[in-house]
Amino acid sequence: MPTSSAGSSPNDSNMSLGAGLGRFKGRAFRIGHLGDFKELMLAGTLCSVEMGLSVAVCRSEKVASRRR
Repeated sequence: MPTSSAGSSPNDSNMSLGAGLGRFKGRAFRIGHLGDFKELMLAGTLCSVEMGLSVAVCRSEKVASRRR
């Protein structure tokens, strides 16, 4: 099993993603942090979100094309 250095695994980042609340429920997400927040951490989080969304879109397009 591969090991990770401190700060490189999702559990070490002190950041989390959450669902939108109130009028933003189902339309937005929140980035939570525990006080230790730097620009590089935000950039890494946004890049990860972008990659995850692109994978999700590709999967949903494949499912939609199968239904046609």
